Amino acid sequence: MGFKVDIPIPIPLDLFRFDATVKIRGYLDKPKEDAEKRNEKRKALIDAINKFDNFEKPDLGLLECNRCGIRVKNAHYLCNLCHNGNYILCQGCADRGFLCADQGHDLMKRTIDLERRRIVNDEAYTPAPGIKVDIRGQIYSVIGDTGSEFTIISGERRCELGLGMVRKRRKIKMGNSKKLVSQGTVELPLQFPEALSKIPPVVAHVVRDFTFDILLGSALLHATETTTKFIDRFVDCLFPNRNHWAFNCLGKTTQRFEGMMGDGIPFLGLPDTGSRRNIMREDWALQNGFSIRSENENRGWVTFPHGPDEATIGQVYTNICLPDKKAVPVVFEVLPICELPVVLGINFVIGNDIYNNFPGAFRDIDAVQERNEMLAMGYKPWYTKVVDAVLSKLGLRAQPTDQQVETRTVNEDAELT
Repeated sequence: MGFKVDIPIPIPLDLFRFDATVKIRGYLDKPKEDAEKRNEKRKALIDAINKFDNFEKPDLGLLECNRCGIRVKNAHYLCNLCHNGNYILCQGCADRGFLCADQGHDLMKRTIDLERRRIVNDEAYTPAPGIKVDIRGQIYSVIGDTGSEFTIISGERRCELGLGMVRKRRKIKMGNSKKLVSQGTVELPLQFPEALSKIPPVVAHVVRDFTFDILLGSALLHATETTTKFIDRFVDCLFPNRNHWAFNCLGKTTQRFEGMMGDGIPFLGLPDTGSRRNIMREDWALQNGFSIRSENENRGWVTFPHGPDEATIGQVYTNICLPDKKAVPVVFEVLPICELPVVLGINFVIGNDIYNNFPGAFRDIDAVQERNEMLAMGYKPWYTKVVDAVLSKLGLRAQPTDQQVETRTVNEDAELT
């Protein structure tokens, strides 16, 4: 006998806002509830299910994984759409990267009290690109983030793994210019399941209330060739539903992707595989003539690695012209405050395999020059050539090489515009 509950429960519309590269369904524009209120509502929902008069207690002997057939334990994933609304996936199959039959639905991670046959927890999970890692013989789904300077582990996960911490506080800047605090560092003994050679222990910063369990930084991803030779390590994983709107830019980042946007507007964008959304800063969008759609269905809330969610002011619909002349339609979420003018999310980065297909389109910039990115890449006011020529003749400035001329960005007149 299957385990199914059908009661008329209102579902928040923002659970169904899909990735910004596809058409977005309705979004309810209302103040964000804090975590305590959300937990109270979830508990009330579970109590309502357990007390429902016609609620059919599950026959635990028949709760089997629809993928491998084994009997599930107290925790499993449930798809309310596949298999007549009762598709069950065990934790082992989920760890190996299997999803529901349709491979794209959100799942509920359901925990049951085996003795009393009561639901004790329901939490929404969504499929999203991530990386499977082996930590002490157990498989974990982690976020691979090319937009983060550091590898980070949550304080809760550190305690679960029993990792000793070297205490040293450090502030790390997030994409919204706010900062989170690392309590110290640990040595994280992770391996890639398919790797033949072992990875030396990875130094990870510990953040007490980090939104996600484990995040692998850009240095580790590039050193292990995860963004190029082993790009297939990015697979569909199950993450808590709040990952729908994640923007995980952390620390100083110097790698940029060079491209053309809209009507020939050059830009330098941060490739950020830790972000589920493409992000554009408001002032940069307006300065370059982009139209910001600000209706209710074009606004939402961005989840940062730490602290409250922040509201977007709208969206920009445009195209990005890749070096192979292919135009890719993209949608940017617009934030009023952002450390960078353009951030390219994981679906753009992985979907177009830009690290393998366009290695010549990447530029390394000095972190202290990041503010110059407000201007279009390569923009030079007319008078700079005259000034450069005069100073060079006087021996006060060396003539730049062709490569320097090609890649340098200048913003001497930023305050004038």
